[in-house]
Amino acid sequence: MNKSDVAIILQGKCLKYELVGSRVTCDPAPTDTDQDVLVLTNDQLWAEHLGTGLAASGFEKGGSDCGNQADYMANTPMSFQSFTLDDLNLIVTFDPEFYRRFMAATGVARHLNLLDKQDRVTLFQAVLYGNEPFVPTIADDIPIAKPKECVRAWWVSAKGFGSGCVEAFNENEARLIGADKLGGEVTDCDQLPYPASPRLNAYEHAFGVIPSFCFDPHRCKGSSCCPKNYSCTE
Repeated sequence: MNKSDVAIILQGKCLKYELVGSRVTCDPAPTDTDQDVLVLTNDQLWAEHLGTGLAASGFEKGGSDCGNQADYMANTPMSFQSFTLDDLNLIVTFDPEFYRRFMAATGVARHLNLLDKQDRVTLFQAVLYGNEPFVPTIADDIPIAKPKECVRAWWVSAKGFGSGCVEAFNENEARLIGADKLGGEVTDCDQLPYPASPRLNAYEHAFGVIPSFCFDPHRCKGSSCCPKNYSCTE
């Protein structure tokens, strides 16, 4: 889809929107990636125009399912939800601060022409959430856990109470944490390759908290490593 197609879908249905992503920040721009669009909305526009408009146009939720957007996103700082249609990916947020920071990171990425995906991920994690670069370090003063004791990410769901990501040593512990955080019995618990949003807990590793690298937990759950050969942000 081109810019005029995006305008037809969004104009008058949100507060504002901007083209973002690698097609905007990279020179030369890639041609084999989705076109990302950052969208700022509010309760009224979502309920009266944007929510129904996206559904009518055939958009589907991507990444973490945050449930009812107005109830969840409008009241949760720095939250967003992705919606996809063909090669168009909408990053919808109710938070003006998230929108401002995302556009600031986009400007820096464009200025520095960050062609490496991991460099862009590192920049956005720092600007949006204050996360330092994820650089695992092996040193004498850092205890190395045995493989069977490694903390892993799990996607847990409780019927009628929602779903989210927890970090735990094993499935039983993940279910206990999920039940406590969600307020209901966990009905499904699947391993994730990386943590995803929304986070129900965050484990403090020796090198810090691992960022939410998994953008598509519903498709990637059950895998111990990422099944995709390209970044979900592309």
